[in-house]
Amino acid sequence: MIGRNGAGLVAYACCRGPNYRVNLVDMSVIDEAAILTRVISPDRATLSAGVAEALLALRFGPADHARMAVLSDRANDGVLTPCEREELEGYQRVGLFLDLMQSKARLSLKSTNPPPSQSHQAA
Repeated sequence: MIGRNGAGLVAYACCRGPNYRVNLVDMSVIDEAAILTRVISPDRATLSAGVAEALLALRFGPADHARMAVLSDRANDGVLTPCEREELEGYQRVGLFLDLMQSKARLSLKSTNPPPSQSHQAA
């Protein structure tokens, strides 16, 4: 379920098992996601194997995962400060960027290393 409020925020509901969460997302984050998707073109395999492998190795570290969990819990409890909201949105933007780049990387690797054909397997 998605709906806008007067402050340019979108409310969306996320269902996970018995939990039901409602979060507010700044529309600028959604606009940034659309722009990044157009710029990165994750559906086009244009990366070299080396670049693709390097991108796939990028990860949030344990401290970042712990901080994101704290911020998410505070957001779900409705006690997130404006500074914490900005921090959480920063993590979301970086996560989206990584997702798009890693999607492109996987596709690029798949296209540079196609699966063996039937004729090669029989030999």
